[in-house]
Amino acid sequence: MQLEFQPYRKYLDDYNLQRIIDDWIFLLIFVGNDFLPKLYCFEIRKGQLDQLIDIFKKYLKSNNGYITN
Repeated sequence: MQLEFQPYRKYLDDYNLQRIIDDWIFLLIFVGNDFLPKLYCFEIRKGQLDQLIDIFKKYLKSNNGYITN
């Protein structure tokens, strides 16, 4: 993950890999949680995990911050 998100260091004022990991875990809870209603737009078997990564990267670029506190 460190190599994957290293280029985003310039978009974040306080780049912190641990916070990126926290956001990633938060996003994966929605995909794999059996207690939440199923999100049909994100199915791991159909390759939607790559799409989720791309959306998260776009969020980091445009919002200059993290999802979770």
